[in-house]
Amino acid sequence: MKQLEADPLGSVVANFEKGTVLSGTIKTVESKGLIIDLGDEVEGFIKSSDLSRDKNASPDSFSEGDAVQAMVSSVDRKTRVVNLSIKAKDAAEEAAAVKKHSQDSDSKNAGTTNLGALLKAKMENNE
Repeated sequence: MKQLEADPLGSVVANFEKGTVLSGTIKTVESKGLIIDLGDEVEGFIKSSDLSRDKNASPDSFSEGDAVQAMVSSVDRKTRVVNLSIKAKDAAEEAAAVKKHSQDSDSKNAGTTNLGALLKAKMENNE
């Protein structure tokens, strides 16, 4: 028998690649992790080890109905599961912030290569 409706997981696979940040609502809290409603009849799963970089984080600190943002870590077509990670999203945001800060500080200190030049630049800025 032919399938009459489009597969909702197919659109997720087509639109969201690994590393994409998705928003969803916690549907179920389990001991192994969280089941997230991503809309359009698609569910994602966040393993308890991917909830936070904090080793003490547990699914019990979340409640059904809470809104969450997580990064797509994989989409398994066979098991029809979208695996998500809050830990990976937080790490990626932190890495982006560090990179931006590094670029900003490098552009401000361009051309100053030694302590004397840095002190002179600082003194000129204070005047």
